[in-house]
Amino acid sequence: MDEWPADFLCPFCGRVFSCSDEEIDDAAQMTGQNSHNLVLLRVVYAYGPDHSVEQRVIYTTCPKGYDPEGEKTRLLKRLSNAREILEIKPHPYQE
Repeated sequence: MDEWPADFLCPFCGRVFSCSDEEIDDAAQMTGQNSHNLVLLRVVYAYGPDHSVEQRVIYTTCPKGYDPEGEKTRLLKRLSNAREILEIKPHPYQE
């Protein structure tokens, strides 16, 4: 699945915007003053009607020590077109 440019969900305002692979780290770090306490997450979710469910990738941040089930609930509320969160994985920041 080619995901670049990828969508980034701002955890504070709920807006989704597009980022290149070079920009995703900057976008993640700008979402909070204490960005060193944030984890960048790669999220795969299902969307679409029953007869044609598709998968989409989005990136977002959350505090270190996050609860995966709590993040799923938060993401389902923020992503109005999401049917199910399929995968949440920490994604390393570029060094």
